[in-house]
Amino acid sequence: MASKLSASKQAKLPDVMLAATSKRVPQATVDKLVISFICESLQPSAVVEQPSFKELITTLQLQDKVISRSTVHGRISDAADDLKKTIITELAKGQDAIRSVCDEIKVKMLNPAEVGFLREYCITMKPLLKASNIFQSESSVYLGWLLPVIHQAQSKLNRLETSSRTCTPLIRALQNGLQRCFGQMMEDPELGDAAVLLPKFKTSWTDKPDVIEAELKQRIEIQRVSHRSAVLQKRRIEIRKVNLRYHSLRLTHKDRDVNQRC
Repeated sequence: MASKLSASKQAKLPDVMLAATSKRVPQATVDKLVISFICESLQPSAVVEQPSFKELITTLQLQDKVISRSTVHGRISDAADDLKKTIITELAKGQDAIRSVCDEIKVKMLNPAEVGFLREYCITMKPLLKASNIFQSESSVYLGWLLPVIHQAQSKLNRLETSSRTCTPLIRALQNGLQRCFGQMMEDPELGDAAVLLPKFKTSWTDKPDVIEAELKQRIEIQRVSHRSAVLQKRRIEIRKVNLRYHSLRLTHKDRDVNQRC
């Protein structure tokens, strides 16, 4: 009897689909539910490109479209960035604010050691975050910005290394990464010249301004001398061409005189 009752109460799939199609769900709500499904079930964003998934959405909601893979990735990234900013902002307000954040995202309250680590982690990563923002901007894309920004990040990491309690391995890893990626560039004289020639920096970013200025002056003098020699060489060539033309004209006149006498 119970099995017959439960069977009679169960809705049939066509009835569910008809009910869903009769009630229009906004596109924004569908997109939000799809993103929630991807995040909670740890699905890849490429799941929205699967034919069966598209068929599921378009069958349940005939007038809605399936959100694209790039849009899913972008919205998840934006949401993660917003959550990071919220956590960082709340960390600066004290443990009560941290507790409210933990309650909001439904995780266990952090202990004092974890709170201290997060604070030190934010301080450690701040120089690299600033350098990354500078390099990605549109106003400071000159080549002369490279060495000063990297040098400043290295200097800040060196100062943090002496006072860090829990992030010393991270600081050393960041230092090694900067040296591996930009070590050769830091010794490139042309990049140093580009930084010195920017009025914003000049030699304030380096600990050896005298050496850089001397090298720059020497290269400028070499270029000046080479330019002078090139100009002199060009003048010699022009004078030689004029002499050759004059000599050819004299020979032409002599030939004419000889022909007239004959």
